[in-house]
Amino acid sequence: MATPNSKPSAPKTISSRLLTMKFMQRAAASSPTSASNITSPTTPDEPSAKRRKATDGSPQGKGFDVDALADSRAIQKALEEEETKRQLALEKQGLEAGDTRWVLSFEGSGEDRKEGRSLRVVQTGWANLDTDTGLGQGWKVERDEGEEDEEGDGNKPAVVGRRSFGKFNRVLEKQQDPSQEDTQSDSEEEVKDETEFDDDYDHDPTKSLLKESREAVVKQLKAERKAKRRAERAESVDLAKKRKKKEVKLNSAGLTSLTGRQDWQDSPKACHMCGGPHLKAQCPQITNENKRHYQGEDDGPARKTIRSETLLVVKRSHSSMQPPKPPNPLERIDAAYCFGTRTTYQHKSFVPATSHSVHHLTRLPLLLVLLLVLLLHPTGYPVFIPILSLADGAFGNDQHPRYIAGAVRGYHSPRPSTQQKLIDSRLAHCCPQLRQRTLPFKLTGVQQLQLQQQLQLLRQPPPLNILTQNRVIALVSNSVRPGHTPYPSLRAKSLPLANFSTMATLSQPQTPANLDSPLREHRHRPVERLTDRLETPSLDDRSYRVIRLDSQLEVLLVHDQDTDKASAAMDVNVGNFSDPEDLPGLAHCVEHMLFMGTKKYPVENAYSQYLSSHSGSSNAYTDATSTNYYFEVAAKNSEDAAPDEASPLYGALDRFAQFFIDPLFLSSTLDRELRAVDSENKKNLQSDQWRMHQLDKSLSNPNHPYCHFSTGNLEVLKTEPEARGINVRQKFMEFHEKHYSANRMKLVVLGCESLDVLEEWTAELFAGVRNKDLPQNRWEDEEPLRKEELLTQCFAKPVMDSRELELSFPFIDEELLFESQPSRYISHLIGHEGPGSIMSYIKAKGWANGLSAGAYPVCPGTPSIFNVQVRLTEDGLKNYIEVVKVLFQYISLLKDTPPQEWIFEEQKGLADVDFRFKQKTPASRFTSKISAVMQTPLPREWLLSGHSRLRKFDAARIEEGLACLRPDNFRMSIVSQNFPGEWPEKEKWYGTEYKYEKIPAELLEEIKKAGASTIKNRLSELHLPHENQFIPKKLEVEKRDVKEPAIAPKLIRNDDHVRTWFKKDDTFWVPKANLFINCRNPLPAATAENSLKAKLYSDIVRDALEEYSYDAELAGLDYSVSSHSSGFEIAISGYNDKLSVLLEKVLITMRDLEVKPERFEIIKERLLRGLKNWDFQQPYNQVGDFTRWLTSERSFINDQILAELHHLTAADIQQFFPQLLRQMHIETFMHGNLYKEDALTVTDMIENLLKPRILPQNQWPISRTLIFPPGANYVYHKTLKDPANVNHCIEYFLYIGTAPNRPLRAKTLLFDQMTHEPAFDQLRTKEQLGYVVFSGSRSTGTSIGYRFIIQSEKTPDYLESRIDSFLVGYTEILKEMSDSEFEGHKRSVIAKRLEKLKNLDQESGRLWSHIDNEFLDFELVHHDAAQIKALTKADMIEYFSHYIHPSSPARAKLSVHLIAQASSTETETETEPSGVTAVLEKSMKALGVKQDKQSDEDEEVVLTKVEGNGTEPVAITDVRDFKAKLQVSAGPSPVKHISEFEELDSKL
Repeated sequence: MATPNSKPSAPKTISSRLLTMKFMQRAAASSPTSASNITSPTTPDEPSAKRRKATDGSPQGKGFDVDALADSRAIQKALEEEETKRQLALEKQGLEAGDTRWVLSFEGSGEDRKEGRSLRVVQTGWANLDTDTGLGQGWKVERDEGEEDEEGDGNKPAVVGRRSFGKFNRVLEKQQDPSQEDTQSDSEEEVKDETEFDDDYDHDPTKSLLKESREAVVKQLKAERKAKRRAERAESVDLAKKRKKKEVKLNSAGLTSLTGRQDWQDSPKACHMCGGPHLKAQCPQITNENKRHYQGEDDGPARKTIRSETLLVVKRSHSSMQPPKPPNPLERIDAAYCFGTRTTYQHKSFVPATSHSVHHLTRLPLLLVLLLVLLLHPTGYPVFIPILSLADGAFGNDQHPRYIAGAVRGYHSPRPSTQQKLIDSRLAHCCPQLRQRTLPFKLTGVQQLQLQQQLQLLRQPPPLNILTQNRVIALVSNSVRPGHTPYPSLRAKSLPLANFSTMATLSQPQTPANLDSPLREHRHRPVERLTDRLETPSLDDRSYRVIRLDSQLEVLLVHDQDTDKASAAMDVNVGNFSDPEDLPGLAHCVEHMLFMGTKKYPVENAYSQYLSSHSGSSNAYTDATSTNYYFEVAAKNSEDAAPDEASPLYGALDRFAQFFIDPLFLSSTLDRELRAVDSENKKNLQSDQWRMHQLDKSLSNPNHPYCHFSTGNLEVLKTEPEARGINVRQKFMEFHEKHYSANRMKLVVLGCESLDVLEEWTAELFAGVRNKDLPQNRWEDEEPLRKEELLTQCFAKPVMDSRELELSFPFIDEELLFESQPSRYISHLIGHEGPGSIMSYIKAKGWANGLSAGAYPVCPGTPSIFNVQVRLTEDGLKNYIEVVKVLFQYISLLKDTPPQEWIFEEQKGLADVDFRFKQKTPASRFTSKISAVMQTPLPREWLLSGHSRLRKFDAARIEEGLACLRPDNFRMSIVSQNFPGEWPEKEKWYGTEYKYEKIPAELLEEIKKAGASTIKNRLSELHLPHENQFIPKKLEVEKRDVKEPAIAPKLIRNDDHVRTWFKKDDTFWVPKANLFINCRNPLPAATAENSLKAKLYSDIVRDALEEYSYDAELAGLDYSVSSHSSGFEIAISGYNDKLSVLLEKVLITMRDLEVKPERFEIIKERLLRGLKNWDFQQPYNQVGDFTRWLTSERSFINDQILAELHHLTAADIQQFFPQLLRQMHIETFMHGNLYKEDALTVTDMIENLLKPRILPQNQWPISRTLIFPPGANYVYHKTLKDPANVNHCIEYFLYIGTAPNRPLRAKTLLFDQMTHEPAFDQLRTKEQLGYVVFSGSRSTGTSIGYRFIIQSEKTPDYLESRIDSFLVGYTEILKEMSDSEFEGHKRSVIAKRLEKLKNLDQESGRLWSHIDNEFLDFELVHHDAAQIKALTKADMIEYFSHYIHPSSPARAKLSVHLIAQASSTETETETEPSGVTAVLEKSMKALGVKQDKQSDEDEEVVLTKVEGNGTEPVAITDVRDFKAKLQVSAGPSPVKHISEFEELDSKL
């Protein structure tokens, strides 16, 4: 188990050197996914690069030949001069240490000996070799003879010694099936079993004679090869100049890769077998039996008996071309590797004199090996390498291993050019169960982080996957072609593997057999597996894998076999902090533009159309340092989809990936998206949240990007730049090119497919994302708050009536403090609301209604800001200085009291419990959040838990954080509409009025005294919180085998007093429960005054419980008390252990409530401001309330409630609530980790504590809605109260019918699906009516309908005309819709209806809604799906013609127009039609139907009239009169008799 460090140290490189051999097969026989890039890895310690040259004996894999090698040399030549001096020094160092430069060669055996063939030396290095080292038949170790190079230098050979390496006990079976020869060794020699080493090689005269013959042949072959190479070299150099650049890629990290099959096919070559002008695969000298080994390849000199089973060598040179730093002994590391008999490796590396011969290690006793590891390892952290099984005696006599392994200890500099490893992928296919295991390092969390950071900085080639069990260690890669099984006879048996920590592995994605990919050429790019051992909640059944693509794009893959929604999210490390000074909002606008078409999918709405047709959706946001794109889509094809139809996720990923590969930035869409951004900005102009945040930024350090205006508008992104002669489109493209790099991106992909399939898709589809090797965006030179910005106070005037005090402190940088998170300890205490807290004191004084505190990160490289916000009362505003002094007194208390470990442990325990039982969230929410988390330096194993859990108590860091909360290190802002009364300045972007000044000296002196207070003069009411009594102790869950989860709850009690519904959790298995209590009473709905009294009563109850319930809230137990038209509702949710304790306190408080006049006045004033502020919301947030009011039989709107508030007193509420509780009917629903007996006990407690009289069923309130007759055409106008708002709004509601009508409901849901994307594309994207455009079905109580909501600067009349125009145009769209498209829409909406619930709260909410609305239609979604499945296109045409089309005489419409007082200067004159019936048409070109005429030159629209249904719109002026003329629907009635749900026995 990793042990956290107290303080994270600088990242270190932890890597290892490789000394390994690889199986050989015929030269060109390597599989398409295996051997590529065959050149020697370069390390800082290796000899001269000039010695790295191909020989006739070099293994030739796919895409390798002399030409490619010549190109490789040409590129390396630039590096050689820089490395020569260093390499010579290293060589000298080795000589001085007494080491020997050695060469390992293989002379051949079996068929090789019979045919007189030999293999050239393939391994050289410096080592302290034992002359008695065992090799094997055909192998020898020599002093380096230094084969002559171009300059003719070299060294004379000096044989060190020879010894038999021994034969293996496994038999490589000759394959009889010719069709398998491309995947198997075709050597006709069987390696005979031996259990002992052959020590008498030199004493066997026959063998000696054979040895001498081979030596003679070797010398002859060497001479011939030298001459042949000299002749070929000149030709190779010329050829290299002609080859395409793509054949050799040298990235900035120094990685040279000889590319694969697609590269050499374009290169002109001559056959190296006979010299003819054909490819070697066509050479007549190659037998038919072996042609398949060379099919399509021309890989250099022929060696048709030498096999390269799987060989992957990647060459690396130092990226900076500077000598590396001196070796650091603290960065030594152990690693174990394995060797096979018929293997070779081409690898030169310097091994220090302190290293051990790989052959020595295999002969050391077990205990000695262990002792060597412990003695020689210099570092303090545990790094355990499984070399124990390598020692002599680790194997039984009958269990001699197929692989003999050794260990190498190496030295590594902080940024070495580490070598790529040679990997044997065959064992991976023989032993598939081994492929998930990884390097068994055991590191602390911080050390793992440091390792991952350094690997990322180095662009490290994928390290190895080292597997271990009692007898075998193996190097494994997945780099073999799908279905390739080279040695069936060697299939591994059950191998018990150790459970080791995770390290990176090299893998090759597997190809789905049925996938016809357009990017197959990228399929076999290597993928680096970082980890698959993420820390997950206990109930998480997902599988995870973190990988890094060749382009350095990091990806989290998530396999969820039960999900019905797949998703992906990409977080790009660039945001508005990277905006140019003269183009604020550029990053935000680029985000918009990426949706508008790509080179592969140029239609601008192709992406959204695809998602819509597969039950999907998408969105994006731009943050300070990140831009986040995400989508979700159906996880699987429907049952009736075509067998060969691609997965919806694959298609969505394909389109999604193109955002980051080839976006078009079309000129035709640029202006429209600029206007969309402008509309979005105007939407926020009257939002206090946006206004105050921008004011805070504008008053910060102008040299730090925190001061930026993030949204952008038309003026700064179009008008001003074009006036300066700037090509805005070009700027967008330059921004994307400059900042969008694969190594800055973090991708999360979630689907039901296996991790291997998701890995393959990701590697294929995102292979084209370019890596520009950009550093992480960091801002370390400046801070947002300098001394100039500190000790200031800002008075700001808000739009809404609010009062707020805010203090901001520059804080410590917590980027790497994710284990301790000291700000959480501090914010927990400052923001506490229990006894002894700041909030408890200032609330008792009547100064505050709420308080929050916490640190938020600004950006990487910049310290955080600790923020304290206090919501003030009127009296609190007058005494805001006193509130500030109380805050600093409490901070002084925390400084005087050492950090309490018990408080941290309490926080830690609660965080652990919350994470342990964390449930799933919607797919797109999960992927979007985690992709952003991946930008942080968390260890990849902690991506899900890193910031949720606390791991280490760090008192020093807590004290360091507290030291930042000083009276000389803060600034203050006060928000109020009335104080101080004058605001002489205006903020540039939002026009916020403010006053900005230094804090007066006398005020500052008072604050300093408070900050220096001691126990003698500090407020006695302030103290640390007590122990939390609500921490759950019983977390057991009885999980039972359930064949099928129950759809409906059971009614376990049903009498005149109470109905009790119950469902034990049978799906999520968490120790939680949800309780809902509906207290039916007709009193609240009788009048607006009664409704207001019920509202005030519930607010006073919550206020009285605030201090008590805070601990419960911290412990994951929440409650609510709210009023509604049918009475009031109590809800409690969280851990079931203490649920009844909180419920009892809530009920007692409700029953025994004392309405204190002083608190009543504070709550009344707060409610008054809330009702007034409602009118200053965004118009689209208001319009729904007017529609609900106009379609329901009885309800009240804001103005009616506000009119009653002034008359109410505390005594009114004290008299009202006993009447509310005196007579009512109680209906409860309990769901979760409970038993039936628990539910009955809770019901008894409710009844006994409240003791209500029976409310007869015939007096229960009935919910009804109005019925709009055919041909109805009503319009309601309302002028908005915000004088500065420029946005109008419309809700266009079409009445369809009553809710129990299942066929009509199904058609409405399907029509919603069919029109959702086209309506958005036409009205929002193309016509740019406004930023807020929505269409969909609307259910109101007992009725169903279809609606549009648009918020725009254009008038409601014009917006209504555009909606009518869209609907008229949709007629042809519907008629011409293909059957396949229609069926796709059906599948999509069915998938949405049947989407699985993600957590207990979702299921509880759905079940309670069916109980609360009294329909008890628990199977509603299944009925909807069945009805939709039966619909035909003819059904939908008839439905559309009757209920939707503007000319239908049966259509019933209600239109609500909210009219802005202010008007935009950009409002077009043509947007003001004379009336609703004078409907004008705009462009319908994209819809492919009857179109308006439009000028291509100036894009002015020639509008035409659309025929209506002949009815005149009726304006609603008297709402009572309007409602009196309409019929009302029937009240809700259960779809089944209630007795069918009863289960009234007392069994558990």
